[in-house]
Amino acid sequence: LCRWPLRIGRVNIMKDLMTDFKKRSACYVDDWTAALTYRSQVIPAILFLYFACLSPVVSFGTIAAQLTNGGMGIVEFFLACGFGGVTYSIL
Repeated sequence: LCRWPLRIGRVNIMKDLMTDFKKRSACYVDDWTAALTYRSQVIPAILFLYFACLSPVVSFGTIAAQLTNGGMGIVEFFLACGFGGVTYSIL
């Protein structure tokens, strides 16, 4: 059970990231060893998430390319979705 400390005031992002990494480093190692141990369960989940996230990018990117006469297409949607996902995971 992880408890997040209630913090009032200034937040030092780099210090907090390093502290979190140091506290959770054992969990990171365990995650990778579990992924390598239980491949039959992990690989289908990775493939499912990859294609579940990629298929809307391709479909909406194709529609946007047609509507904007090639001004915005699949690559731009892919970058925008990636940026949105990274931003969401940080916040």
